Formats: sequence, structure tokens, C-alpha cells
Amino acid sequence: LSIQVKDGSFADLDGLEPTISWETSGKSGDVDLEAGIELAARATGDLASLPKSIWGKASGDLGG
Repeated sequence: LSIQVKDGSFADLDGLEPTISWETSGKSGDVDLEAGIELAARATGDLASLPKSIWGKASGDLGG
């Protein structure tokens, strides 16, 4: 869990922006796989607003 503080001056906790990050990696045959997500950790009814970034990567050797 990481916490980022926004620019500015705040009288309460609105200046904190808690974030949850998760990463994983694995292998499928000869292909290396990696994926991750970064979410805002705040109460909301709109789940679509939580992801800040989602990424994935597949790599391998094509030359043999």
C-alpha cells in the first residue's frame, strides 16, 4: 500500500490518495507473462472509477 499526498493544503484527510498496487508473473510454455493493476483505495459506488492503470506484458524468444 502506498499513500500519495496531493499538492496543496488540506484541513482533513482529503489530501491523502491511498493506492493499492498488485503485480504477478508466470510462464506459459516459452512465453513469459507479467500483469499488474493499480487501484484507488477509496469508498465508492462506481467500481469503474477505481482502476488507475492496468497493464500486461508477454515476451519470449522467436528466433529459437
